[in-house]
Amino acid sequence: MPSIDGSYMLRPDLKIKYELHYNSTDVTGDRENGLEKANAKLTYFPSARALNDTWAMKTAVGLEWIVDFGDISKGIGTESDQLAPLVGAAFSNKVTGLTLLSLIQHFES
Repeated sequence: MPSIDGSYMLRPDLKIKYELHYNSTDVTGDRENGLEKANAKLTYFPSARALNDTWAMKTAVGLEWIVDFGDISKGIGTESDQLAPLVGAAFSNKVTGLTLLSLIQHFES
């Protein structure tokens, strides 16, 4: 399933992530193709602090919006748009640049 995705820091404390998914399936017995969904996720980092000389932490809150373009009669998508609030924390290593972002999300359609 081909997809396009990327992310961009709009400001030092605001990140946008985007995805566009295309699906090709033969689940119905015939080959079906089409756009499946588009995702847009905004993540805001309201606070940051150093944990020690190597690690820093930022809190994260945000919202993901998933728009479904699928057709379940073709076996593509869910025909359900979703909103998913999120919270979490980002841990960054000042030496290596490694960032670990753990999030908890709740999905509603």
